[in-house]
Amino acid sequence: MLDEKNKHLLTRTEDRISFLYIDKARIEQTEYGIQVLRGDKAIEVPITTINCLILGPGTSITHKAVCNIASAGCSICFSGTDLSVFYAYGEPATNRSKNMLQQIRFHENKQLHLDVVHKMYEIRYPDSRLKTKSIEELRGIEGQRVKDCYLRCAEEYDVDWSGRSYKPDDFFSQDIVNQYLTALNHTLYAIVTAAIVSLGFSPMIGFIHTGHTQSFTFDIADLYKEEITIPLAFALAHNGSYDRHKMLLAFRRQITEKRLMTRIVKDLLKLFYPEESTKSIEADLQLWDPKQYVKSGINYADS
Repeated sequence: MLDEKNKHLLTRTEDRISFLYIDKARIEQTEYGIQVLRGDKAIEVPITTINCLILGPGTSITHKAVCNIASAGCSICFSGTDLSVFYAYGEPATNRSKNMLQQIRFHENKQLHLDVVHKMYEIRYPDSRLKTKSIEELRGIEGQRVKDCYLRCAEEYDVDWSGRSYKPDDFFSQDIVNQYLTALNHTLYAIVTAAIVSLGFSPMIGFIHTGHTQSFTFDIADLYKEEITIPLAFALAHNGSYDRHKMLLAFRRQITEKRLMTRIVKDLLKLFYPEESTKSIEADLQLWDPKQYVKSGINYADS
């Protein structure tokens, strides 16, 4: 298990494998990582190269395995059967608070808050002039764009479409395309949550969404749905019944091809550090001062 001073040796968030889904298995520790036990098979998992473990029903995990996962900077997310529900997440401990403080500062300042909202919509719709639009107008534009995206994909992949239906308590009563939309979105939420917490931001402090512990996760996930999860759901639905294994393989290919992990990191920086490089993502422990932050670990008795 890595100690705190060696955390810089870990693979960067944007360079990691996006996710690994595990169900009906037992997860135990190895000397430096974890292994997945299923029957008489044991599979070693390179946990330091993975951003997020998604654990489905029938999974058990040891205390030591959780410690190794957290030490590796990997998040754990818990999902329902066939990824029908995103239940909860466990985040690795971090000793950096710079990004969450920046997120809070932007959230509490009305103009900075509005700036972030506009940037989110501009990332999604770069062809539109949105800077002068009100929040109400932005919501209307988003609603129409998403509706058009559904209809366009339904026509392209020759899939019957009667509208979005989300039934977490009765997943298989939904039509096939809605099953894929639900499962893909929950997988995306897990990946986005892992990226957010690994960089020291909070999933709770949303700018477009609010009032939910995953508000900021929903904000960031929405940046990519029209490009990735919606078209993929219709493409998979065209080929027949719901197939979780096929879906996860196809989703991972999309994430790799579109370099999603790198984009999430860059987009987070774009929202809160528009003038700085990616090196600004972390900061060492400091002491608060009304004029400026000062170094910690120093005895200031003489000053």
